[in-house]
Amino acid sequence: MVYLQKKSEYDRVMVGTENESASITSELKKLKDDVYGTDTKIQILKYKTEVIDAKVQRLNDEAEYLKGSKSLSKEYKSYTEMLTTRVCTIITTNR
Repeated sequence: MVYLQKKSEYDRVMVGTENESASITSELKKLKDDVYGTDTKIQILKYKTEVIDAKVQRLNDEAEYLKGSKSLSKEYKSYTEMLTTRVCTIITTNR
């Protein structure tokens, strides 16, 4: 009789422990997924920031090229001149 009471109490405690463990495991998985999602968003924002910084630098350089204080290369004064020349070359080549 004492054995059955102790076994019943043990079984009840084990069920509670298993339920609690499953709940904690589920919550842990959710938190890990949230962290992974947040880390991914941070990386994407970092890359986007780098791209924007590069574009801003290119625009600043182009402004300097157009002012004449710098030049893109010996052949081209600016990106605008280089791209215009390339487009004209492609158009005339394809005619």
